[in-house]
Amino acid sequence: SCQNYFFFFFNYLLLRTYPLLRAGEILNDPQLLASGKALWDFLVHFTLTNGISEFNSTNYMRWNIYALSFIADDLEDAAIAEQAKQLRLLCWWSIVNHYFPAAHQIAGPFSRTFTDRMIYEPTHVQPLLHYQSGGLIPHSLQQPEDANPYDSVYVTLLQPSLPSEWLDFALTPANPARTYQERV
Repeated sequence: SCQNYFFFFFNYLLLRTYPLLRAGEILNDPQLLASGKALWDFLVHFTLTNGISEFNSTNYMRWNIYALSFIADDLEDAAIAEQAKQLRLLCWWSIVNHYFPAAHQIAGPFSRTFTDRMIYEPTHVQPLLHYQSGGLIPHSLQQPEDANPYDSVYVTLLQPSLPSEWLDFALTPANPARTYQERV
């Protein structure tokens, strides 16, 4: 059914799991905790078996990083927090291995990507990449004010989690002698 189809989307699972786990901890509610842990266990197993499903695009990857960061940084359950850190690294690995520094954009393949021209058409992952890279990955060369103002707040809620050696890898051109110019 359509209802079950959405269950396998990585970001949907994350956005359902974090509130259940955190509310269960805060309210000391064993039913909320059990529901959250069941979803979490399914998400971890499914992701480690199949990879990040469906919404691994520049538009949706930010929700994966945000939710995994909240789980890693806020939860009292150390085992789940550690698993969240590992899944967050999987997301960062996907991003840095698809980043093309000459064009300042993330290359596909993606599912459900509405744009791939990050310089000219801001995507929601840009503020996150800009913040986590310490400004080394540009936000947008045109009209940064067009970005969603909420993204400017969300990024400040996160601890740095993009490994610096991975950032160096992402920013190192494969062949520095080549240049790239976007046609507009």
